[in-house]
Amino acid sequence: MGNIVGANHHEQLPTTIRQHLVLSVAIGVISAALLMAMKSLVLAMFFHNDLPSAAEQMTTGLYDIMAASLIIKSLSMMLIVGILRAGGDARFCLITDVLAQWVFLLPCAYWLTHVLHVDPIYLFGLVLLEEGIKVLICFWRLNSNRWVRNLAEGMN
Repeated sequence: MGNIVGANHHEQLPTTIRQHLVLSVAIGVISAALLMAMKSLVLAMFFHNDLPSAAEQMTTGLYDIMAASLIIKSLSMMLIVGILRAGGDARFCLITDVLAQWVFLLPCAYWLTHVLHVDPIYLFGLVLLEEGIKVLICFWRLNSNRWVRNLAEGMN
């Protein structure tokens, strides 16, 4: 992405962006599918009882959320690091990451934990919501076309 922007080949951006996004979602889906296929093998390394314990049930739920999160995390990482930041919009990416984590995720996690006393599985699921918010914000920024900055021009 940075090479395309630096070479002023902006007409290639839509196709390249689409390819990168499809690739990141595909990698996320494949990774999630592999994790789910190995679920019983991985959990068997930690739990050996015939009767599932509360810890095993919670771990199973957390494992499912972790596997599902790979899809949206791969999309989020591609948008933030692979497209927007590589296209010269590092400041926006930093602000998005900081606000999503410090203004949304951490206060919500504190509130859900210490005020509502919710189940830990919901707290882990909150990470999916944070990533989803970042994806929406990044798609908005991507569609605005204000993210393309040729950083190489200032070096001459």
